[in-house]
This record gives sequence, structure tokens and C-alpha cells, in this order.
Amino acid sequence: TDLCYENHRIWLETGGLKGKRLSLSNANLSKSNLSGLDLSGAILDEVLFYRANLTDVRFEAVEIKNCEFTCANLDRAEFENCELIESKFDLCQINETVFSFVKFFANDFSKSKMQKVSIANSTFIKDELFEAYLFEAKIKATHFVECNFHSSNLTMANISGTHFNACDFTNALCRGATILATNFNPPSKLPFGMKFKAEDAIQELYEQDTDE
Repeated sequence: TDLCYENHRIWLETGGLKGKRLSLSNANLSKSNLSGLDLSGAILDEVLFYRANLTDVRFEAVEIKNCEFTCANLDRAEFENCELIESKFDLCQINETVFSFVKFFANDFSKSKMQKVSIANSTFIKDELFEAYLFEAKIKATHFVECNFHSSNLTMANISGTHFNACDFTNALCRGATILATNFNPPSKLPFGMKFKAEDAIQELYEQDTDE
């Protein structure tokens, strides 16, 4: 495996002229220490990263499909121009991680700690964020479709220029959140009048959207 990473490093440094692009399929990297690696351009299919250390890893133009990151540490990792498809990120540490221009489809982030995560110019379709801890998350110019935020914690989050279509926020928390130029389109399940404590601005935005 170390040789694969070394060949990939050379491939990156030479612009593909030397070395070999990393392509892993049906590999088991559970509990591996991959901290600080540059995995840009890699292809990861059905790879097991259970409890792996992926702190400060760079993922640029990476395709991640059917992988399992359960309980992995992805703190401060950077994802740019990636595709994340039907992969499991449940119970992960994803604090201060950056997602930019990322396409998500049917991934599971249930009960993951995503404090101060930064998400921009991305698309989430049918992703699971049940009980995700998104305290002080920054979400900008992103589109969520049919995503489940049930019982998630968005306290002190900063959300702007974002669209939520048919998402479920039942019992979610959003105390002290700043939400600007954001649409919650029906049939999203908004928790107004339930246990959720929402800012008045959210209520106003929703009413304006439905009145149009």
C-alpha cells in the first residue's frame, strides 16, 4: 500500500508523466494512518476506512463510491470537486473540514460530529444527516434535495444563498443560527410549532417563499 501512495505522489508531482494514479477497489484500510496525504485524483470504490485517521487529507477531483468511513477521523480534510456516492460517514469526526464544489448522493452522515464544517457550492441529494452535529457550520450556495436533518444540531450555523427542497428538519435545533437568502421549499418538513426553536428570520423566509 505504501508503494501505491508513493507512486500516486509521483503521479501528482509530475502531472501524470510518471508514477501511477491511485485506484483502490475492495480494499481494507481500517485503522490506517493516512493523515496529511494528498489523495487528489484518486478513485476509491468499496474501500473500508473504518476508524482510519484521515486528518488533514486533501481530496481534489476524487471519486468516492460505496466506501465506508464509519468512525473515521476526517478533521480538517479538504474535499474539492469531488463526487461522494452512496458512502457511509456515520459516527465520524468531520470537524473544520472543507467541502467545495462537491456532489453528494445518498451518503450517510448520521451522528457525525461536523463542528465548524465549511460547505460551499455543493449539491446534496438524498443524503442522511440524522443527528448530525453541525454546530457553527458554514453553508453557502449549496442545494439540498430530499435530505434528512431529523434531530440534527445547526446551532450557531451560518447559512446563506442555499436551497432546501423536500428536506426533513423535524426536531432539529437551530438556535442562534444566521440564515440569509435561503429558501426552504415545500414539501420540506419544517419544525415550526414543534420542539424546534427557529429564528424568526427562517419563518419569514418560508412565508415569503410560499406566498410567491
